Amino acid sequence: MFSEIEYSIQQQDLIEALDSNSALQVAILEPDVTIMDTYQSCIEAAQTAIKVFDNRIFDYFKILAFRGKILPADIDKRYKLYTYPDILPIGEKISFNQFIGEGLDIDTLTTTGSDLFHQNSNKGLIYALFCDPHSSGNIIGEKYDNLIRKFFSAFLPSKENYIIYQWSNDWSNYFDAGKEWWGTFFWTLYDKTTNQITVIAASTTD
Repeated sequence: MFSEIEYSIQQQDLIEALDSNSALQVAILEPDVTIMDTYQSCIEAAQTAIKVFDNRIFDYFKILAFRGKILPADIDKRYKLYTYPDILPIGEKISFNQFIGEGLDIDTLTTTGSDLFHQNSNKGLIYALFCDPHSSGNIIGEKYDNLIRKFFSAFLPSKENYIIYQWSNDWSNYFDAGKEWWGTFFWTLYDKTTNQITVIAASTTD
């Protein structure tokens, strides 16, 4: 069983900012026992994260319904997230550099201005964080650097201690929007020093 950690103020503020302004979703989960089978535990964390993301969406749309901007019934019909019980996530172990993708100098945490909408670019975290459907895809500048440094400080404090899996996109309706054209992303990062799993995901359309 997994549950969300008690986030720091920095982490909570950044999660709320990402929920409002980005396609990216982040959750940090901790197990109720020591992790022995990393792969199986990451599957369970991935499935738990969908429930976490669903609760966040439900809370957001409850506010909209209260304000009369949507009908309460639309929350479950249109926005409910769930996993398919007969399909398990399939994970591929990847390196930290593969996870980050193009667009970032990892040593200095500065954006490089790569054209991340290019067909052959390695679309990793940087693409999922910055290149939503309304972005130019050419990221460079202080505002991007500031955000990525805050992101690393809050969610990726260690580059060496993670076991990272990239997951398939057929086990939840979370991925439906991204399959239209923009893309789907779902990673788990197991931190061997804290016994926590950070889940980072994105799936959106215009």
